[in-house]
Parts: sequence; structure tokens; C-alpha cells
Amino acid sequence: MVSDLVSGKYFCLYSLIAPDFDTSFHIITGKGEKTMAKVYQQKDGRFVYKTTETYKGRNFTVKGSSRKGKTEAKKAWQYNKDRKIAEIDSRIAIRNGDIRVDKALPHWYETFKKHDGRTARTIGTDMDTINQLVLSPLGSMKVNEITAEDLQNYLNKIFARGLSNSTIKKRRNMLSMFLDYFYPSDNPMKVVKVPKKARTVRDMEEKTALSDEEMTVLSEELAKPYKPGNGHKKNKDARGYLNGGILTVILWEFLRLSEATELRVKDVDLDAGVIHVMRQYDEKDKIVGPPKYNSIRDIPISGHCRTIIENAMSGKLPEDLLFRAGTLNARQLKHGGHILEKCIDETLTKACDHAGIIRQVPHDLRHDGISYLVRHGAHATSVQKWAGHKSLAVTLDIYYRKTGIDDPADIAIMADNGNTAKISGDNSGQ
Repeated sequence: MVSDLVSGKYFCLYSLIAPDFDTSFHIITGKGEKTMAKVYQQKDGRFVYKTTETYKGRNFTVKGSSRKGKTEAKKAWQYNKDRKIAEIDSRIAIRNGDIRVDKALPHWYETFKKHDGRTARTIGTDMDTINQLVLSPLGSMKVNEITAEDLQNYLNKIFARGLSNSTIKKRRNMLSMFLDYFYPSDNPMKVVKVPKKARTVRDMEEKTALSDEEMTVLSEELAKPYKPGNGHKKNKDARGYLNGGILTVILWEFLRLSEATELRVKDVDLDAGVIHVMRQYDEKDKIVGPPKYNSIRDIPISGHCRTIIENAMSGKLPEDLLFRAGTLNARQLKHGGHILEKCIDETLTKACDHAGIIRQVPHDLRHDGISYLVRHGAHATSVQKWAGHKSLAVTLDIYYRKTGIDDPADIAIMADNGNTAKISGDNSGQ
């Protein structure tokens, strides 16, 4: 009989442990899994049924109790066991993406992001974004069924509805962080683009460079020191700019934004009066690499921003960033202290509004700086080299912009009556 039991699917051994009522037994399955069970009565008369379980590779203890007897205690134990198994299945489903977005997204944010150094204001903005995503068509889809095409279609639809670029970017960034949890190496959001209004030839033709006066006014505005204590609504203008320095350097040294954010103290030679442009920071992939087109070069330090550069270098080590993010929150720490494009863009928008000039984006400043040198007589080949362009045509045909103001020297030529510039060998009348 014993041999039959041992050779069968289960072998059970029962042994009395205590005279009042305390029974322990082991169940060994044919697969080698082990479950320990114990039934006992506490001093207060409560019956307890307790086991150690294994389910889908997870070990856990389950207990049920009742004053009504062993049968009721086991019913309580079964109820608790079913709940634990359902919890494990739910966690596995969430981890595998086999759950709807409207359930998984709030759960993910509460678990991983809400307490990750975020301010109350940021959390409020995030929750608004999450609520909109939950109510969208994506909310009813399972996470593991979402494709890059689904994500792109969603962004295209809200773009067509006229939502602002900042709102679309917030939703895209939230989805990207969320899907990173499920797809750390092949996040479908990596190939999804934020929809943008196509720039027409007319748009490009109408874009003009800042005049000398406007560049000076903008530089003076950006030079206002940052005073966080002056952030009251009635005194916004007195607050100054945290990222004014880097924008001024971009303007007068016509650097690419990615080059300016990666400038380090060792890249500046004040004695020689040059900036060595050696690298750029790719914010999207969080990597440092050579500048665009491998355009490693030296740029003379402009007199308009030399003092700003000297102040930025003060007290820093050679390897330190020349311009570093002022407040290192969790997101900026992931970027090694590099100032993020969003922060720079917001600073420039405010400065343009306060200075009373047409709003610019950081890359416009590069056009403005190049245009300034060209119209002041700098050799186009020198500007091309300092700008890091592959050809002179890029410098003159794409980057050089007129100011929208007629050059007095050109007007003088048009107004000349011929006394100062006669054509030799003039055969009038032919």
C-alpha cells in the first residue's frame, strides 16, 4: 500500500503534533513542488489553516481562520489563496503588457513616477495628461497590442484637432516613459514623430534676421540675472533668466544648440580668444558625440559674450559643463546636468516677449549671428568655417537672412547719378 502511494502522484504523511488540535503535513507532487500545510487551534479558540504555496515561480504564505471550525477556516484560506493568485496573475499581466492602457497607465505612474522627486504642480500636469490618454482610443487597447502606427495615428489626430505643440509633446513624452517600462529596448514610441506644420517656401522667405538693434536689445534682456525670489505675479520682469547666458553665446557665436549645451570649460581658450567646438549632446539618445557633419572647429570669441563666458568658467574644473542646468531634478540628472532644449526654448520665448521683438527659437539665433557677420562685411568663407557648414552655399543661401531693412549703402548706390561710377567705354545710344 505504501509503495503504491509513493509511486503515485502524491505521497501524504500525517502526524499529530499536539493533543489539543495541531496537525501538520507535507504534500510532495510528482513535479517536485512542495507545499507545507498546517492546521491548528489558537488559544482564543480560533481555527487556523496555513500553507506555504508556490505559483508561477513565486513562493508565498496563505492563511485562513474562523471560530466556526476547521471547514470554515479552510474556506477562508481558499478565498485568500485565490486572491493572492489573482494578484500574481495581475502583476504578470501588467509586466507583460497584457492589460488595458486605462488600467496600466495610472498604476505605472503611481508606482514609478509620482514620487520620483516631482513637484505638486508637475504631478497635476501629469495627471491631466494621463486622464486625456485614458479617455482616448489608446485607453481601451492592451499595452502589448499597441503599435508605432497606432501611436502615430493618435498624435496626428490630436494635431489635426488643433492642440498646441506643448500639449502634444506632453502626451508623447508620457507615452514614451510609460512604454519604456514594458519595452526597454524596443519602445515603439522611438519611431513616432511629433506632427509639425510643414514649412512652405513662403514661410522661409518671410523669415528675417534680427537687426543690430534687436540683437543688442535681446542680449541686454537675457543678461538680467536670475532672481528666483522675484517670481511674484506683479514682478515677473524682475525675475531675470536662468539660461540667458547660453542663449547669448548661441546668438553671437552662432552655435548649434546641441554644441552649446555640451561646451565644457576646457573647450574655451581665453588667451587665444577661441572656442573649440569638439562635441555635441544628443538629448534624445542621451549621448555625447562629434558635432554635426563632424564639423570640429575653432570660433573666435565675440566681444559681445566674452564676459559671459568668463563668468561661466569661474570656479569650475576643466571637465565641467560651461552652462549647467540650474535645478537638477530627476529628469535632468538623467542628462548629466545638460540644459534641456525645452528649458532654453521657454527662456528665449519670455525674453523675446519682454524685449518686444518677434519670438525666436534657439536655432533662429544661429541664423541671426551668421547674418550679422555677413552684413558687416565678414568674408563668407570665414563665416562658413566658423559655422561648421559643408559648403558656402549653405551659409549664404540657407542661413543668411536679410533684416527686412534696406541697407543705406545699397540705397546710395541706387541713388547715384553716375558721377561716382561711370562705365568705361560708354557708348550711349547704342
